[in-house]
Amino acid sequence: MHTKIDISEFFDFPSEQDWHDAAEKLLKGRSFEKTLLTLTDEGILVNPIYHSLPEKVSSTAGISANDWHIAQTLFAENDSLNLIAEHALKNGQDALSINLDFVSQYSNTAAVVPVRNGNVHITGPNSLKSIFSGIDLEKVPVFFDAYCTADKIYAWLKGYLQERNIDLSFVKGGLGSDPLTAAIKYGGFPDSINSMIKSVSNIFDTKNNFDVITIATDYIHNCGSNKIQDLAYIVSAIVYYLNSLQENGLTPQQILSKTRIKIAVGSDQLMEIASIRALKILWQNLCNAFEAVNTPVKIDAVTSWRSMSYFDPWSNLLRATGQAFSAACGGVDSIDVLPFDIVSGKCTDFSRRIARNIQLILKKESHLSTVSDPAAGSYSFENLSNELASKAWDLFQEIEKSGGILEQIQSGSFQKRIKANASKQNTDWNHRKNITIGTNVYVNNSEKRPFGKTEIISVNFLTHPSQYPVPSLKEKRLSEHFEKLRITVELLADKPVVYLYQLGEVRDYKARSDFSAGFFATAGVEIKTVNTINDITSAGKNPVIVLCSSDVLYESSAINLTHHIKSKFPGVYIILAGTPGNMSKEYSKAGINDFINRDTNLYEKLKFILTEVYKVAI
Repeated sequence: MHTKIDISEFFDFPSEQDWHDAAEKLLKGRSFEKTLLTLTDEGILVNPIYHSLPEKVSSTAGISANDWHIAQTLFAENDSLNLIAEHALKNGQDALSINLDFVSQYSNTAAVVPVRNGNVHITGPNSLKSIFSGIDLEKVPVFFDAYCTADKIYAWLKGYLQERNIDLSFVKGGLGSDPLTAAIKYGGFPDSINSMIKSVSNIFDTKNNFDVITIATDYIHNCGSNKIQDLAYIVSAIVYYLNSLQENGLTPQQILSKTRIKIAVGSDQLMEIASIRALKILWQNLCNAFEAVNTPVKIDAVTSWRSMSYFDPWSNLLRATGQAFSAACGGVDSIDVLPFDIVSGKCTDFSRRIARNIQLILKKESHLSTVSDPAAGSYSFENLSNELASKAWDLFQEIEKSGGILEQIQSGSFQKRIKANASKQNTDWNHRKNITIGTNVYVNNSEKRPFGKTEIISVNFLTHPSQYPVPSLKEKRLSEHFEKLRITVELLADKPVVYLYQLGEVRDYKARSDFSAGFFATAGVEIKTVNTINDITSAGKNPVIVLCSSDVLYESSAINLTHHIKSKFPGVYIILAGTPGNMSKEYSKAGINDFINRDTNLYEKLKFILTEVYKVAI
């Protein structure tokens, strides 16, 4: 017989203060709050440890199955999509995401729109023949992004299936109707919003398994939104579509049962998993409010375009893996992993295969598809999920009080929110508070990129003239503006040279020399380290010297050294690595032109040096 022992009588249960005191002892004088607490982009303070569950726990377990569809976008045109799709479906993919071109998803009026890695053009049932030839649509779900043309795509798909004697009720997928996001993306509505809603209302059919609406917040994310803004937009858009479609004779149950949510998943795993769980909490609230019981939320996730990099593109594999992991742990219905080389303008068979295999590994080897809501019961996830849901609900109510999401989009108020957050994200990135490996930290200027040295292909869409215009938002990767600096330098016949003047012993200069090397490497300039003025051989042609040493040696030697350098190289531009403190005026008077440190705006400083000192045209 085994005796049950209660070990709690032998140990004192530590309080939150006990954990706090133990951590402070290990920090050896450093601030607990500044060192271990993290303020997110959403203004949420993330603690290092959560000692209890929130007062109100909203369980998300069981809302949707954790087994998801591998729904890679294949980025191919009409003539190549079928062959690529058949290959993908034979090698693990089990759903198709069809990215339509501008004309197919927005307007019949032709427009010159930059293409990102291939789009599909559909003009009728015949267009679908070449795309779906040999593909069993009764087994393979198909998801379109028909923002403003869902009624046309549905009619053509219905005609195509009838011609092949395929029962529409056996085909699953989504049409992707979302005129609100289309207006933000393209700068207006192609027709009156009321007429588009009426057209959409005519294709809600309980006899088929095709969803009609997909609220595409992935585009909002790629324009610079935070998680609270994403969630509030989702709720606001759902409420707008619910109210509008009910006026056209539909019930909340009919509408919500054929609504999907498309989200982008970034690299902050805690917040990403929590935000998916928060979305499920908010969905439950909406279903309860509109009396649409037992209606599960359907979430399609795509890895973040905004976080991808052109330089060191292999690091995109790591980002995508972490992002797909977050989506799987959050419990989504489909995942689309962007190929690691998509930033180059054209992805390859290899990159599509690797993107697909990331999901296969998570499913078949890590067995994430067999676990239901793995974050449930975690104090940290429960707290963050509830806090995100609460803050998003507050913003949703604020939007509703201001007239609703349509009014906010038409006036541009919602877009201003996103632009303000995007500006903050850019500032944090430029100061390296947020990092992109291989771009603003740990740069390898001799890297071998799989697609060679080519210019980045723009993905911004041209704003389409509309009789119902609204202010538009443009998607942009965080590192895009910075990459243009480095590409400009790469294409120069004579690269600028920065000399790092290491003053004193290794212990004096190493930390600041390493910092300075990393600082200037991000612009692609050539870096040379020197220990004497005689080692500088071409300062007149490449006039930047960075002094690297300790504060003590700066105070005793920097001014005299500056005079000496300036006498030999009158046109040299001297930068001191570090914070000048109360010596700023003296250093500047001696001829030190600039200072760099951890508080320096990396992008603005490098752009200034390239354009004003080296006279490089950016």
